[in-house]
Amino acid sequence: SGTVPSGSYLVTLALANWTGVRSKSEFWTAGVSKDGLEAPSEVGAGLLAALAEGELEPGPVPDGWDLEPLMRSLVRHLRRRQVTEETRRTAENEALVETRRISLRETHARKVRQIQQRISTLRARDKTGVIHLQESQLANQSRLLAEAEARLESTRHGELTVEHVAVCVVEVRGR
Repeated sequence: SGTVPSGSYLVTLALANWTGVRSKSEFWTAGVSKDGLEAPSEVGAGLLAALAEGELEPGPVPDGWDLEPLMRSLVRHLRRRQVTEETRRTAENEALVETRRISLRETHARKVRQIQQRISTLRARDKTGVIHLQESQLANQSRLLAEAEARLESTRHGELTVEHVAVCVVEVRGR
């Protein structure tokens, strides 16, 4: 790399899963240097790129590394990111739920108006024999709205979970 300081870093790879309206899964990384300082984000990006390209090579843990405090530091970095992201995504999710609720209700109201207009037309033309079909459609629209709102409500409380997948020593060399 020409942008990341040369050296060795301990990097954890984690799978983050969000369960809100727009559910998604993504890989996250966090890294620290031997002295416990947070590694530049490019180190984790490099690990992901090497993983995607199948360029990872096995190697020993460098001498003199005290892994226990470094692992605690990695977990803290990921936990901070999780809290920040969950707060942001929760607010975004709430706005999405409300926007979709408004859209559902507007669509429902439009469909109800159309059915009511058909009922009015049938009454004006004295074709009351088929009005019960239109009334059934009205009841069906209310049921469909209730089901859609229940599905939407089930996505209101999103959750962000982070599962640690692997820990690697990443060696960055200057170009």
